[in-house]
Amino acid sequence: MIGALLDSDAVQQAVIALAVVALTAAAKWVKSKISHADIVDEWWCYVQPAADWAAAELAARTRARRDAGRDARAVAADVLAEALGRFAEAYRRHEGRAPSETVMAAAAGEIEEILER
Repeated sequence: MIGALLDSDAVQQAVIALAVVALTAAAKWVKSKISHADIVDEWWCYVQPAADWAAAELAARTRARRDAGRDARAVAADVLAEALGRFAEAYRRHEGRAPSETVMAAAAGEIEEILER
């Protein structure tokens, strides 16, 4: 009886769907347990130069923005994107691989926080 039940296409699809849902939930749980502060501390040698550049660049562009009439948020977004590019390039150059999405998110959060100060 159980063998016949497990041979059913509908049951197999339901088991696969359940497994996918469970694995997705497990992955989200693991991601939630990873501290961005710990990641930033670990990779600070790459984050710090990008963050310093971003703060100085934002100040310079903010002054220039006033003259050009650009939106401050657009300027900050441009600076953040360039700073993250600098971070990723330094990481790749020294680590031999691209930073993970989690590492990039941690770096972005730290640089954004610095830019808001």
